[in-house]
Amino acid sequence: MVHAAADKHDSEHVTARIAKYHGGQRVGEATEVEMTAKQYEFIQLLSQELDTRGDSALDGVDVTEAVERAINAIPSIAKSDWDELVGPFYTTPSLTSVMDVSRQWLATLRKRGRLLATATADGTLLYPSFQFGPSGQLLPHLDEVQRILRDAISDPWTIALWLNTELEEHGGKTAAELLRGEDAEIAAVIDLAREDVQRRNAA
Repeated sequence: MVHAAADKHDSEHVTARIAKYHGGQRVGEATEVEMTAKQYEFIQLLSQELDTRGDSALDGVDVTEAVERAINAIPSIAKSDWDELVGPFYTTPSLTSVMDVSRQWLATLRKRGRLLATATADGTLLYPSFQFGPSGQLLPHLDEVQRILRDAISDPWTIALWLNTELEEHGGKTAAELLRGEDAEIAAVIDLAREDVQRRNAA
């Protein structure tokens, strides 16, 4: 097992000592490492989870593959103004790993409107993470809303912004948040989409 102990830290950065343990005994000398507070928290939680499973937790496990799957589960942060508006994002490789599905199935979900994908200038597909629930559930009624909006909006980035903009008349919730709510909230989003399309087409 690997354990990390913070020597000094502030709200953003940590100087930690990383040490290997086996059978409750430390193996070798500890190594001092600089990391962010979030990285330290990640390592601590991972170490605690492994501790609860015992020293044999990783027996027979391809550790490199396990690490890659864990990292792929973290939405990527694109360095652009769009990130603050609709990000962070999953890439296709990270989303296939998180959902445990093929690229072909993602393409099917996109075609059906169940997934919203935006594309960068070089053609890389990005999936805004707001459309997934805590356990990876797809956003309810996204297909219906996209079908309505696409009568007037062809740009996926604009649709993403439409879904992730706070609505003052609904207590600051976004359309995406309302789609996970009560029937009345879902109906309100459908009505807003239709009204927006009518305004755009009439302009």
